[in-house]
Amino acid sequence: MLKKIDLLMRNAAPLKLDLITLLMLAVIGAADYLTGYETSLSFFYAIPVAVSTWYTGKATGLAISVIAGIIAYAVDVSSGHVYSNPFIGIWNALMRISISILISRTIHKLHMSLERERRLARTDTISDVLNRRAFLEQLELTMRVAAREGQAFTLCYIDLDDFKSINDHHGHHVGDAVLRNVASILTRCSRQTDHVARFGGDEFLMLFPHTDLSKAHTIIDRVQTSLSASGSVDMPAVRCSIGVITFKKMPESASDAIRRVDELMYGVKKSGKNSVVFREDQ
Repeated sequence: MLKKIDLLMRNAAPLKLDLITLLMLAVIGAADYLTGYETSLSFFYAIPVAVSTWYTGKATGLAISVIAGIIAYAVDVSSGHVYSNPFIGIWNALMRISISILISRTIHKLHMSLERERRLARTDTISDVLNRRAFLEQLELTMRVAAREGQAFTLCYIDLDDFKSINDHHGHHVGDAVLRNVASILTRCSRQTDHVARFGGDEFLMLFPHTDLSKAHTIIDRVQTSLSASGSVDMPAVRCSIGVITFKKMPESASDAIRRVDELMYGVKKSGKNSVVFREDQ
């Protein structure tokens, strides 16, 4: 249940999240007013502050902290709480706001730390693109969406030709630099909705959701052109064998899809390397 709520909140529009947190504040404020000033509900004001900070960011969390403090103060005054000095109520309100801001900042730091760890767990340490596990998860998700919506998707398998010779002649530090450069080129040639992964060694995968064969041609042509022009004095040029399959009929599994495009790429390797083969599975 909590996972479903978390997924819904993550996918919700920022405006919708803001409305949800403001509604939470309104409900808490009403409950606070009805229970009277002798019963404190201060803890519950921290809930919308935490939700807002976690899902929409630090700035919104700080704004909700201030709004929560103002609502709590307004409820306190309107419920008939009389202080010996009116500045005591204002001081208490400022303390509530300060505590809410402290909670917001703490939650923001925790969220950033968890997101950083999550990103590192999903990212290849050398190339800074998706690793094998994260790519498989994304491919399975893309396949489910494609099957539900009746849309095609395209999978591309890229193998760097004779990469071992780069490591042998230039050293592994140059080989790692080449991998980072290739990953950077693949990312730049991709759209925001696409996914790039280093699948192991000198092999990369690219996933293009909602992409037919014609669109895949355009992207891969851009990839080939960029890779061909990537060589320099300090950076050896790379050649690639590429297999590309557009799936109109869903494969049995993510592993099956990768196996098929891997076999297609391997055929390019056997027939001379440094080329690309496209196929459409319907």
